[in-house]
Amino acid sequence: MLNAINKFAPFPYPLSSQQLSELNPKLHRKDLAVREDAFKRAEKYINNEAKCGAVDATISRTFKVKDTEHERIDIEIITVKVFTE
Repeated sequence: MLNAINKFAPFPYPLSSQQLSELNPKLHRKDLAVREDAFKRAEKYINNEAKCGAVDATISRTFKVKDTEHERIDIEIITVKVFTE
């Protein structure tokens, strides 16, 4: 796991999107290139949830990299309201 965010208050969409973007420099160029589409799908998911009024439930969402076995981007939310505007 590259990054875990532990927050106990509502977590606004702009900060959620920023946290996802901050993972990019932590990856090697090759790993980032492989996960580029997964990052785009994860960002789109966050954006769509924010437009729908946020997530207020426990969820685990995985964005797998096509034609690979282990590469992916995971979003996990554990009982906190996130992606609020």
